[in-house]
Amino acid sequence: MEGGLNFEELNRIYREEKKVQELTKLEKDFYESLSKYLSKLASDRDGSEKTNGPDAPATVMLRDELKQATRRAKDITDTRLKKLIDIARIEIYGGKTDTKNMLPKEAEIKNRLVGELRDWLRAVISEDIAQPKNDAQVQAQVTPASLEKPIAEPARKQADVMVVAVLADIPSFAGPDRNYSLKKGDVVTLPANIGQILCKSKKARQIM
Repeated sequence: MEGGLNFEELNRIYREEKKVQELTKLEKDFYESLSKYLSKLASDRDGSEKTNGPDAPATVMLRDELKQATRRAKDITDTRLKKLIDIARIEIYGGKTDTKNMLPKEAEIKNRLVGELRDWLRAVISEDIAQPKNDAQVQAQVTPASLEKPIAEPARKQADVMVVAVLADIPSFAGPDRNYSLKKGDVVTLPANIGQILCKSKKARQIM
């Protein structure tokens, strides 16, 4: 990263990352630069302690900056990790995701996570979850409750349903076929009219 990182830049990155559901664009060497920045702060703090003493103003300032920078670094990595997990949850069912701002290391982690989750779910439900053949299978695969019991309702026509990723907790409501209680991060099949309303209100994002 040209010019290196500093605490003000970390704050800016965190504010931008919290604003949107998608991953924000970062320099490809962001994590390397972050590691170097924190290591240098620790080294400067240690050097100041030896030269100026642990209670010297310069030492106190460096110690405080390292503490705040470490906390902000955790905030950024935790926020991006949650987004990676959301992307993986969608991709294990064959859904499309926006990965243009995913860094190489993040892509590696996401791909490993998708592979592990697919293998685990195949072992649990004994079928290829990534290649659903019809809407009844889609609903059975993307609804968490379906891992506990089979879906009894008949398959709908493709135009009548939408598969969406839920972006915020939604209070329970009655649908045409059953009651719904949706939580942020759920990937579910909904009647098209309900799915469209949730997408327009930014409470869900269409997957298929």
